[in-house]
Amino acid sequence: MIVFILLGQVSFYGQSKDSSLKKIIFVCEHGSAKSVVAAAYFNKLSQKNGLNYVALTRGTKPDKEMNASVLDSLKAEGITMDSFNKPVKLELEEAKGAVKIVAFCELGKEYYELFSVESWMDLPPISTKYTESKAILLEHMRKLFKSIEKKN
Repeated sequence: MIVFILLGQVSFYGQSKDSSLKKIIFVCEHGSAKSVVAAAYFNKLSQKNGLNYVALTRGTKPDKEMNASVLDSLKAEGITMDSFNKPVKLELEEAKGAVKIVAFCELGKEYYELFSVESWMDLPPISTKYTESKAILLEHMRKLFKSIEKKN
């Protein structure tokens, strides 16, 4: 059983260097807000529960830098983003190594044809409605971890 605890600190992984970890890619349009919060919480919970998964964050049209209000909100919750420098574009080649892609925006049709894509497009803008958006995101996350638990 996966325990859903949101305490402590976790580092964020912009890229996974450990090839034994199963990758989940969270994708939002700018790669600087929704996908970042999702990946940060996913990694925190995956680490806490000893799962062999890591989340990456990507954008379809990446911003030049991270959303400052999102970083501030995560930092206030004890989540550090140490190893993340700037938003990164989603590339088809990298997606091939993922067990799942979670999309907060529309992706190119090739992603839906080739990969397991789950859409979480019901979140309000996280940079302006952080608390509301995070609550919806965490409910999606509970379901995602439940499906991972069934596979393990």
